[in-house]
Amino acid sequence: MGSTLLSLVLFVLVACGMTAAANRVFGPVSRPILLLLTAAVALFMLAVPATRTGPSSPAARAQIVAGEVPLWDGEPLLANPRLALAHPFTLLACLANTPQLAVALRLFAALLFAFVLLRAWGIGDAAALFGAVGYAFCTTQTVSTAALTIAMLPLALAATQEHARAPRLRTLATLTVALALVILAGDLPVALRVWVAAAAYLLFLVWRPASDRRSNALADVFPLPPGAGRGEGLASLPAAGSGPRTLLTAVIAFLFAAGLTAFFWMPLRDITPHIARSVTERDWSQLLTLLAPNVLGTTGSGYAGIITLVLAAIGLLRSDRRERWFFIAIALLGFWPMSLCALAALGVCALTRNTVSPRTFRIAAGCVAFALLTVWFARAEYLDVTFAWTQALISFIALALFALVGGEWRILPGLLAAVLTFSELTLVAQQAKPEPTHFDNARYARLKDEAPDTLARFAKTPPAFVVSHYGVQAEIGDVLPRLPWIMDLGAAAIVHDVPPSIAQDAPQLARGGVSAPRNVRLRAQNGREVRIDVAGGTGWSLLVTHQVDWPGWRGYWNGQRQPVVTVDGAFAGAFIPPGPGTLVLRYWPAAFVDGVRVSLFTLLMVVIALTLRRMWSKIGDRPV
Repeated sequence: MGSTLLSLVLFVLVACGMTAAANRVFGPVSRPILLLLTAAVALFMLAVPATRTGPSSPAARAQIVAGEVPLWDGEPLLANPRLALAHPFTLLACLANTPQLAVALRLFAALLFAFVLLRAWGIGDAAALFGAVGYAFCTTQTVSTAALTIAMLPLALAATQEHARAPRLRTLATLTVALALVILAGDLPVALRVWVAAAAYLLFLVWRPASDRRSNALADVFPLPPGAGRGEGLASLPAAGSGPRTLLTAVIAFLFAAGLTAFFWMPLRDITPHIARSVTERDWSQLLTLLAPNVLGTTGSGYAGIITLVLAAIGLLRSDRRERWFFIAIALLGFWPMSLCALAALGVCALTRNTVSPRTFRIAAGCVAFALLTVWFARAEYLDVTFAWTQALISFIALALFALVGGEWRILPGLLAAVLTFSELTLVAQQAKPEPTHFDNARYARLKDEAPDTLARFAKTPPAFVVSHYGVQAEIGDVLPRLPWIMDLGAAAIVHDVPPSIAQDAPQLARGGVSAPRNVRLRAQNGREVRIDVAGGTGWSLLVTHQVDWPGWRGYWNGQRQPVVTVDGAFAGAFIPPGPGTLVLRYWPAAFVDGVRVSLFTLLMVVIALTLRRMWSKIGDRPV
């Protein structure tokens, strides 16, 4: 009860803060809309079990409270792309020990900024609300490990849109923050696609046809917020000749965002090639979940509602907005829900303004209904009958109600579409099972899958020990067949390679052979550091630990750097010279250190730039 209350209080406070910040940049969001957005998130969280578990790490919280950098807990922490610990939403939820808070904030951010993005097109609050609901509660936000990154897409596009229309210091800062949050959301490949989409949208908005640049006729499409002057607000199109200035300041925002987040993406870039990937056959049947999310038995990604599909077709055919071409194009980047919801919002606008004939609407609804029916009949033999009928009826009932009330009678089509889509997505998401935040080292995953007996035998060895002899084999594919033949893993091992510095000091180690026996005692193991006391020996020894060997481990023998090696395919170890001493293994990635330096330097540049700007002008929020 206490955790739930804390989550609710923090959610309301952060949501109000986000809305206040959005109001200063994008124009005010009315209180009724804000209440609707907050209520929608709360209802969805209560109704969908998958939202009650979010990214969390008690170890990360303990390390932060102790004043340490949360880098390691059996696996990388800060550089965990599924945990996204550096993102403010995840960090706040981790510190408050309320995992569901991160999910609620993610949904609210997607909802708020999708609404802000679409509202700026002059399509009306109801149409914008419908598009935001479809995007924020699509199944991608519930089941995908990249949900947080994808939730930041509307913010990045809205910030880009506002900066293109009225470039000023405030929009530059907003764009920088938006792009930084995209990176901190964890999934670097998806984040790069979001950056590409934002850059492409900027070019799309700035390089308009000459007729658009010479005319102010479109200004009424983008109404200014109350009290805003000409040249700032939601609607200002870039003035003639402002394109280079807008592009230059946007490039600065991209550079600032990359520099400020270097402490996160640089170590993440280093470990990404070592993360185990799920090897699955390409199955085109997975595309069916874009039309019927639960048709494969579990909730698939990319579904934004049956009404959204119908209205997206109408928006594509009947809307005259240029934006529709851009949002068709970003579907090629994998942002299908964003593309679909933007087109659907345009479709609601066309429906509200009666530019769509009843016949056109019936054809669009009929085609989608027929496709949905075909998909469910094709999959019916693989599913439980009750499950198939229940899931199919959810979509058909929503479509039928909207077709009658919103399509034929035209009674509040935007608001009705939002309510029905929210209800449908809430019901279908109850089958969702989000992927866990844990991930495996690629070598360790192969060891676990292909040699489980060997891994079980290795687990019975001491947490740190010295073997009596070893072999050298670099490739994991060649190591795995040799491991089962080792009768005693506490006495023999296979090392990935002998580091050049070690081979120079002890050439006899290069091809494998005898390892001098030693007595070993694990003195301490806490957080990201392991201390091992080692007795004297007659020669060089290979010491093996149970720590999985990720990039970032550093070894210290009696205070001097000692290279870390990969042993038995996946574990960290080190060659230690004759004589007694202490071996310290510390997880302290060089990429993190370099990234912190880059981030601090960028922060210094930002402070200098702001200081110079303030010295240059005392007038506040003027165009940059």
